[in-house]
Amino acid sequence: MKRIVILIVFFILSIFQEIQYCQVQETKGNLLRIDFTKPNIDLSDTLWNWFSRNDSGVTYSTHCSNIFVRDSTTYLLFNSSGEDRYSHYPWINGNLFNTVTGSSCLLFADHPGYDPLDPYYYFRPETRKISEGVWIYFGRRGPAVYLRNDSLYQFQKVNNWSLIHFAGKVNGQDLVVLEGLPYKFSYYLEDLSISPKLKLNNKITIESSPNKINLITGNYYLYQEDMTWVFYLSSFENNKINLIKRLKPEGDIITIPFWLMWRFVNGNLYYIESGKLVKENLDLNTNSFKDKKIVLDNVGSTYCFDNEGNLFANIKNDSLFVFSIKEEKKINSIDIKVVKFSGVPIIDSPYVYLHQITESYTDVKDKKELPADFLLKGNYPNPFNPSTTISFVLPKRERVGIKIFNSLGQLVCELINEERDAGENSIVWNGKNSNGMEAASGIYFYRVQIGKNFVIDKMVLQK
Repeated sequence: MKRIVILIVFFILSIFQEIQYCQVQETKGNLLRIDFTKPNIDLSDTLWNWFSRNDSGVTYSTHCSNIFVRDSTTYLLFNSSGEDRYSHYPWINGNLFNTVTGSSCLLFADHPGYDPLDPYYYFRPETRKISEGVWIYFGRRGPAVYLRNDSLYQFQKVNNWSLIHFAGKVNGQDLVVLEGLPYKFSYYLEDLSISPKLKLNNKITIESSPNKINLITGNYYLYQEDMTWVFYLSSFENNKINLIKRLKPEGDIITIPFWLMWRFVNGNLYYIESGKLVKENLDLNTNSFKDKKIVLDNVGSTYCFDNEGNLFANIKNDSLFVFSIKEEKKINSIDIKVVKFSGVPIIDSPYVYLHQITESYTDVKDKKELPADFLLKGNYPNPFNPSTTISFVLPKRERVGIKIFNSLGQLVCELINEERDAGENSIVWNGKNSNGMEAASGIYFYRVQIGKNFVIDKMVLQK
């Protein structure tokens, strides 16, 4: 009897997995702009359309990650990202959208692989307005981009160093982080207020890579480390940033994501802890934080700071609240129960932006009907030596690009970039790189591109 029960349970689970495998979920919406200085919402004030789709484990979505206004033009930074059902290997593209012209520009494409810092740098790109334009920092494997008069200057490598991050101002100049080999960093002070070109004349020394640095007063700085997000009191002298003391706020906890959401304003550190907006004062007499105080209770789970650290927005109980950090008081509250939205808000005075949902459905397809568009059948044999065949099915004649990457995300070779007929297709990789040299044993990833969509899978070369 026990055996029969177990068989029935396995049968039910297998049916559930099959349904889950064939499930299609799709959500569409727009970016709703809410003027928080006005009492009511204009539901027609939308800037951009987004969507998210999960088709049998193959995901694709677009999401606005930042927004700014320059020369009366509103620009959106948005990411298109995806993941395939087999290896769950992610890819991501960064885009800039001009809401006046309706045109978009690809800032970086096809990020294969995964870096522990990617969610912070890619999904929270930073913008910095200067007199002549705007700097856009995606960080890590994405580019630093300079926008001026709707023209883009994409930073190119200088002496094999890539500009990946702007940490803040030190001694009146920009502290920029450059990366050569993975996680090999170099730090320079530059004046990027007018020209996007680096001079590399003023190299400085730091004990560890900076995430952010804020001037406190005189020669003292609040320094946050890149990898651990630990705070330090620091000073700058003799072309070196010296870490004086590790600062432990009273709310210092192990959960790192809390420390990604903080602002340092007028000598006070503002951050989220246990659903509350908390303030602590940095006392330079004792070189420590003190006077922990809750400035906003029960902020909920949906909130954001603006870029400058002046404003804080949060949503709870169907209401949108805007809070002034400097004045520590509520500016406005707006009833938004008519708005169904996804994700977190974006605030850029005088607006708050929400990913409003306009359409959403879930469907279950018969597995025999798959693929709806394109099917990657995988590679065989796997593991392989010396060659393997990658097979896929096209519903119509389309251009197909297939590239091979190693486990570090470096391009090994491009197999094809050509149009292929509908139906069954295949291509052989002989285990060699673009120079005709045999690749080493290890894990490799092949990315198949059809139009603007990507699918990535994993294979093993075993000698």
